[in-house]
Amino acid sequence: MKTKLLLLLLLWAGIAQGQLFNIAFTKDSLIVNKNNKNEVIIPIEINTQLGKEDLWKDYTLGFKIEKSSLPASDYEIDLSAKEFSKIRDKETLYVKIKMDSLVDRERRLILSLITKENDKDVGEQNISDRKKFILIVKSHMPENISENYKVLSYIGTNFDMAEGKTKAQNLFFATNVFVPPINGKNRFGFYLSLYGNRTMSRTDSTSYSNRTIKVQPITDSIYFRQRGSGALLTTTTSDNIGAFFSPLIKINKRVDHNFNLYYAPSLEFIWRRINLQRVFGTPTVTDTVQSSGYVPNTIILDQNTRSEFNEFDFNLGLIGVFMVYETKEVSVREQSSVGYLARFYSDPSKKINFNALGSEAYPPMAKKDKIFYLGRAWITEAVTGITLQAEVSNQLKNSRPFFGVTLSKAFKLDKLGTVFKSLIDQ
Repeated sequence: MKTKLLLLLLLWAGIAQGQLFNIAFTKDSLIVNKNNKNEVIIPIEINTQLGKEDLWKDYTLGFKIEKSSLPASDYEIDLSAKEFSKIRDKETLYVKIKMDSLVDRERRLILSLITKENDKDVGEQNISDRKKFILIVKSHMPENISENYKVLSYIGTNFDMAEGKTKAQNLFFATNVFVPPINGKNRFGFYLSLYGNRTMSRTDSTSYSNRTIKVQPITDSIYFRQRGSGALLTTTTSDNIGAFFSPLIKINKRVDHNFNLYYAPSLEFIWRRINLQRVFGTPTVTDTVQSSGYVPNTIILDQNTRSEFNEFDFNLGLIGVFMVYETKEVSVREQSSVGYLARFYSDPSKKINFNALGSEAYPPMAKKDKIFYLGRAWITEAVTGITLQAEVSNQLKNSRPFFGVTLSKAFKLDKLGTVFKSLIDQ
């Protein structure tokens, strides 16, 4: 404090006597990045304290490049001297860094103040402690490709795996939010997905035998029962609405800016509407049996059966990996999780007590605890936004896989009207 006060007193005393002045760079240094598309103009500010203008009639302020590792062809700067009488309290020196598409090492440009009276150097009269300035020039920042894919919505259709084709009525929709961690800014990122899709659990072909396929009444109490054998096709599909959340912690050190790998534990809720369908093939008659007693009203028995029920899955992925590879042409994302599954489902073995529940009568729910594993992949082409998505999930014991493939169009959520435009133009 005493030193600063002494310097200030000397300055004012020196200015009064016409001997001392204070001209200084506002900062010691500045870090800038080149640009691969445009020139960069860098302002360098200088503060001045001169006092009365008539004391500095023959004085000038100029600049000198003391040392530079930045090639002269990469920048432009005006080093011409300026009379003290024309200097303002704040002056600005401009450096123009030319456009550069090449990746380069860090460069430095060191500038110093030059003060003269006529041709005589009077730098010792400048009591400033900032007579030098270092401009640190780094290579251009890689374009943040992930911004193009940060928040995307999808509308499309599911592939019907049973018939090997797509059906427009099997709607697929999703909104994905990907916020990666950024070095020096935020340690954690996150991934959020809200979706509705159709997955298939399984398609099994088996055979049946001695199944009653026809009843022919003879009298009020006697009838012929025709039995047969054939093929049975069982198909299980699931219409799902789900919400998936995962924090992201970067694993790999950045080698390729386009590729990143994250540790990604996850939490997911899925409401599944299970559809179980059994289709009996054309039977072959094996025998005809005469029976007596109650005659069924149905002459030809129903060949097909269909049932629907709800399930609710809570997935806690303790071990998870999220992989991202994104360029101007394509986005590829893959997530894998292993963890705990809690499944809630209707228990048909329990009866509903309508008297106790009144009008709000719901089937009693049961719970199963499992270990699950999951894999999902998204591939989005940037120009058209066409996206292919595939997933498979299963449980470790009593295998019950769900797998699905979808085809959709990606678009940015805030530009719903531009669904059929290129992602990179939105």
